Amino acid sequence: MASEQPRLGLAGSLAKSFLRSKLTPLIVGASLILGLLAVVLTPREEEPQIIVPMVDLYVPYPGASPKEVESQVTAPLERALWGIPGVEYLYSMSRPGMALITVRFKVNEPQEPSLVKIHQELAANPQMLPPGAMKPIVKLQTIDDVPFLVLTLHGQPEGSAQTPGQLRKVGEVLARELSNVPSTAQVKVVGGARRMVRIEPDPDRLRSLNMSIAELQPALQSAEAQLPAGTLVDRGKRTELEATGFVLQAAELRRLVVGVRNQKPVYLADVARVVDAPESEPPIVLFAEAGRSGFEPAVSVTLSKRAGTNATALAEQVLAKVEALRGNLIPRDLKVTVTRNYGETAGDKSNELIEHLLIATLSVIALIFLAMGWRS
Repeated sequence: MASEQPRLGLAGSLAKSFLRSKLTPLIVGASLILGLLAVVLTPREEEPQIIVPMVDLYVPYPGASPKEVESQVTAPLERALWGIPGVEYLYSMSRPGMALITVRFKVNEPQEPSLVKIHQELAANPQMLPPGAMKPIVKLQTIDDVPFLVLTLHGQPEGSAQTPGQLRKVGEVLARELSNVPSTAQVKVVGGARRMVRIEPDPDRLRSLNMSIAELQPALQSAEAQLPAGTLVDRGKRTELEATGFVLQAAELRRLVVGVRNQKPVYLADVARVVDAPESEPPIVLFAEAGRSGFEPAVSVTLSKRAGTNATALAEQVLAKVEALRGNLIPRDLKVTVTRNYGETAGDKSNELIEHLLIATLSVIALIFLAMGWRS
């Protein structure tokens, strides 16, 4: 009596039909080709593309100390912003003449409506800011604003020492060149001494002309001087100024008309000393090289990318351009160290994943062909 064949279920019937079908090798080959295309076309990124709206608020408060900024600007704004629906965290920093508040919404909160909520809250409560505080600057941050590549310039060329101002200058030149690489979004320079125009009013000259320090700032703003920063110094108190526009040099700034007395123009040089030099107290960036003791001055250039860009390929393009600039814009004896490369780490992780997927795929293909050979 012949033994009965076991009845196959749905999965067994499907497996049996595929094992006996001549289309199975074709389907396997097509699947491999599609998988290879997916590997090539899918961007490699370290940071996941999730929606976490983050909004930065910059509130200038010229002349105020950190304690004044904290009590009069930061604290009232924090209380108001906490009441916005969807807000999960608040981070704040009070600096001389400036408050920085970062509002982080919950994951998957829509970005544009979240930004609108911030604007509406500020517009509905203008009394929160004290007299003298300027209008808040609101900026939306995304995951792609996080720098994926950081290059640090350091090292002392033979025969001369790189000052913070010289390092900053090389960093700014490098940043301008790298910003031309396609798919880069933001390129910033951190550290070093920025070019700064310091304005030191002469109290005696101001009194003789019946002018006040307060008259100088509107004149600078109306002239739209294109200078990175400025400082008003009077009786030990410093007020930071920033103006952008058409005045390109300190010599032109000295010829700026700040008022009229006795039907004659009063120039800025008549009432103040204008000094064009690197800032006296720059942000400190130090670099310690492995195997060597001590720290040395440094400047970092940070790069962000556009959304959906392959971080691995973009990092390779940027580093290739940096190497091409060595000996020309970058001195040969100035070292360039990669202190962050999310493109490299993303590539390593994706390669490891692809390796495991390839092993699993080859194992499945081998089992299929073994089963097809056994059935035949």
